[in-house]
Amino acid sequence: FHDGGDMELKVTKNWWNNGSSAEISDRPIAIQVKIERMASNATDWMPYPDEANCTTPSSSGTWELSLPNVPRQGGTDDKGNPITYIYRVKEVGYTIADGEHTIVGNQFATTTAGYYEITYGNTIDTSKSNSGDTLSITNSYHPAETTKIIPQKVWVGDEAHPDNRPVAVKLQLQKQSQNADGTWNDWGNVGDEIEIFGTSDTATWNGALIENLPTKEITLGEDGTVTITNYQYRLIETGYKFKNDKDWTSLNKLEFFANTADTAGTYTVTYGTTKDQDNKMVVTNTFTQ
Repeated sequence: FHDGGDMELKVTKNWWNNGSSAEISDRPIAIQVKIERMASNATDWMPYPDEANCTTPSSSGTWELSLPNVPRQGGTDDKGNPITYIYRVKEVGYTIADGEHTIVGNQFATTTAGYYEITYGNTIDTSKSNSGDTLSITNSYHPAETTKIIPQKVWVGDEAHPDNRPVAVKLQLQKQSQNADGTWNDWGNVGDEIEIFGTSDTATWNGALIENLPTKEITLGEDGTVTITNYQYRLIETGYKFKNDKDWTSLNKLEFFANTADTAGTYTVTYGTTKDQDNKMVVTNTFTQ
């Protein structure tokens, strides 16, 4: 138990870049913090002092704030016991070039390149001699994320009859928001289907690399909220063209008919929903005679 004197309360701010070299350019110019305390004879947190305090990096790059003459005790309760305090800190705002912004919850972002998640260290309990005099805040950076995909078409089961295959297929890349109702939406603009042409002497056809597909997207609200949207992708087959066809044939289901001489049969389509370590996402057509 402390002897009741005042203390110098310190706040330290830590930044964790999560391996991102871009994080430091997203840091605010300053942050605003509020100290709150709860008396031992109360159940509510109250601001101390009433206004928020601002902290900026020192010349050495450290972010610290000191409040002198912070009381450890405040008189006695109705039983004659000393009233002690528990202190905590909350990050409530930040300053960038265009001014001050409010933080809502435990996340904030200064750009759409990434967001910060806020965590706090231990409180200060002045009734305990080992409680210390420092409050800490850690801002952990989470960058927006992208992926890349190589569309790939694989033919299975028609090795003895490769001429059954079309000479080209159309694939559509689709995106699904994992925050929404599960609906798959076409990626890109209308008509941005992927045309892959191949030959009968190979059962694997590759399309062109598609880059910079967002998998974690960050949106900033005017009220200070941060929305993180996660996406996943899939490839579906939407059309095909046989050797003597002038036009594409649309494919609206998971199979299509191939009729070449005496080897008529059906190709069953399996959509690609995951990619391998080489970024290939495969749509497989399996032939049944």
